[in-house]
Amino acid sequence: MYNRYGLEALDRMVQDLMEVSHPFGGKVMLLAGDFRQILPVVPKGTDGQIIDQCIKKSPLWSQCTRLRLTVNMRVRTAPTVNHANELHEFAEFLLRIGEGRHDTFPGVDQSFAKIPRDLVVPSTANAQHDIQSLVGRIYPDIALYYRHPDFFSDRAILSPLNADVTTINDTVLQTIPGPVREYRSIDTLVNPEEERELHLPSEYLNSLNISGIPVHRLCLKRYAPVLLLRILNSSMRLSNGTQLQIVDMKTNYMD
Repeated sequence: MYNRYGLEALDRMVQDLMEVSHPFGGKVMLLAGDFRQILPVVPKGTDGQIIDQCIKKSPLWSQCTRLRLTVNMRVRTAPTVNHANELHEFAEFLLRIGEGRHDTFPGVDQSFAKIPRDLVVPSTANAQHDIQSLVGRIYPDIALYYRHPDFFSDRAILSPLNADVTTINDTVLQTIPGPVREYRSIDTLVNPEEERELHLPSEYLNSLNISGIPVHRLCLKRYAPVLLLRILNSSMRLSNGTQLQIVDMKTNYMD
């Protein structure tokens, strides 16, 4: 999803630093990604504009040596044969969609793929009921197993909208036994004078829900699953996206 112009700007900068005209100053660059996932985000852009900003449209792409990963490590490291078979079947399902081999609805937009019934949670007119059904499907018997880290390690619910994520998180939190503890952020501008000039009170800053930043009111429980949003210690695998579980909560920090 990286924009080609960012990559080209990096190329020019490294060439200037190294004082050579070779791509990236003669340094080896490792780019990792999957073009079947998210392409560069172009606000209100057409399909052509989005594709044009993909790195495959950059002159640098012809200088790249493409390597393919062929071994599914998640399947190989599965604890049981049954689990490995389930992972392999789901991986093949994703490949069929990515390669355009999966069944679609005839006479409809070909981008609509048929989802197996065992992967579908029926929807109703009640959105809150649908979310509760989804949580019950992904986290069955959560009241019995919420203390076990393995219960949450291979389960997750994804959503493209922050508002839906907040609703799902609140629903999951309600199903975990125990009292709720609330942590609040202190939101201020770097320059206090700008806060007065722009008329941005703390209440407005508290209301912002920005991707990658926790909300102002963070409600948690012991044994609740959380997701790390910053790289704290790579050697301890405490990186962005690491799943953790809260075991204790203090006034100003948690374990």
